[in-house]
Amino acid sequence: AEDALVIGGLWTALNHPWLFLAFLVVFILLMIWLLPKIWRGIKLVFAAIRRFLGGKTAEPAETSQAAETTPTTTTNRGPEPPPPGMA
Repeated sequence: AEDALVIGGLWTALNHPWLFLAFLVVFILLMIWLLPKIWRGIKLVFAAIRRFLGGKTAEPAETSQAAETTPTTTTNRGPEPPPPGMA
């Protein structure tokens, strides 16, 4: 089938170049739309295989142990004033 498509594509390019260019543009646009979806699917398959085999998954830095021990909100306002009535 691939050989027939090559021969047909060459014949179209030589005898009907505008039609060939139109098909080429459609093909390129289709690949721009489709390749990210294919890549996302491949990554999901490999992640599922990794989970099935018991491998570790990559964790974001925010969920690491060091991030859990540090406060999540810090401000540089200086020392807090004493509560009312304590001054």
